[in-house]
Amino acid sequence: MISVIVIGPRSIRGVEILAHIGAHRGDFMIDGLVDDGADPDRLAELVMDFTPLRLGITDEYAELLYRSRHREMATDAGILDWELPEVEVRTGSDAVQGVVDIGCDVVIICDAKLISDPSRLNWTGVGRIVAWQPLEIDGLILATGDPGVDLVA
Repeated sequence: MISVIVIGPRSIRGVEILAHIGAHRGDFMIDGLVDDGADPDRLAELVMDFTPLRLGITDEYAELLYRSRHREMATDAGILDWELPEVEVRTGSDAVQGVVDIGCDVVIICDAKLISDPSRLNWTGVGRIVAWQPLEIDGLILATGDPGVDLVA
């Protein structure tokens, strides 16, 4: 099973990647998601569907809206508080690093705007990084590619 972190799950590419992963749940596991939190309903749906270990929300003020919506969705689905999988939430400037720190086989960067300063991130524990836009760290291009190709099971 390949463990994956998706940065920008609500972007066009992020939606495509999650659809692929959702269709191949026996091959992939979402360890983390990083989002700006602008759509707390959609973010709560993604967490309910993929149950990541960690969630990063770059806008620290969006956390409360996300948590409220997540709880409402669980209640509507008849899920009790103690039945909800524990998802650790990191917010603000620590959101990306807080999720990447858990380590995984692949980090897929679908929205590079969520990473304010890639040179400050510690990628230790990450097997491979795939990005749609060139991502520069200290003047070097870190990775570019097509996650749709890299994630074919």
